[in-house]
Amino acid sequence: MNKEKITMLTCYDALTAKIAQDAGIDYLLVGDSGGTNVLGYKSVNEVKLDDMLFLTKSVKRANTKCKIITDIPYEIVYEKPNETIFAAQKLIENGADMVKIELENGSVELLKKLTSANICVCSHIGYTPQTPNLKVSVQGKDVERAKELVKFAKISQEFGAKMIVLELIPANLAKYISDILDIPTIGIGAGQFCDGQVQVWCDISGFSDKIYRHSKLFANAKEQLLSAFREYASQVKNGNFPTDANSSFVCDEVLKNCF
Repeated sequence: MNKEKITMLTCYDALTAKIAQDAGIDYLLVGDSGGTNVLGYKSVNEVKLDDMLFLTKSVKRANTKCKIITDIPYEIVYEKPNETIFAAQKLIENGADMVKIELENGSVELLKKLTSANICVCSHIGYTPQTPNLKVSVQGKDVERAKELVKFAKISQEFGAKMIVLELIPANLAKYISDILDIPTIGIGAGQFCDGQVQVWCDISGFSDKIYRHSKLFANAKEQLLSAFREYASQVKNGNFPTDANSSFVCDEVLKNCF
């Protein structure tokens, strides 16, 4: 019998955390994509540890059921690697159940340090958004790169990762990796054979600029919200909102004695 697939969504605030929980999502990923999606940064690599702590605490306040995974940001991995344990511990103290680290680019030693400190880690291979100047593209399409991804997947499990995200990897390669690992694989643009899927909530609900190949528009919530905001603005400008039904009044006696 096939195991039930794991569901995961990015989440950056209390409002969406509550909705995701009510929808029955298993894991909430407080991704550094929150930097570009909600904090206004031009790149995920501008995100600081303080940003990730703020987002994680916001998600935790509204959530009692979903497990929370938080990205260790570029600032730590690339600029302050000696602070990785400290950063991970702070994230866990503030609501994360697990931290995520992009395994490639020399960060295998960071994985070892984290798991040796009994910190739960989710590994991330394939397309790794924190990698400077890396073009968004499917990874593992040639033999050399495919072998490299398999190697990193095995290393992830060997050195204690509890889960692994496979991003923009051919579906059949992702299936092979999923089959040889005991830890769950979570795909994004990696096909249907992974143990679970993660999506950026903005992508599946109409808030992103386009519909990506690896995603799907499940509802156009942006258009509904835009319609609500426009109607609100129109009714305020035209004097149609608020009405008596939206207001309260004092009796004439109280009003008369106010002056």
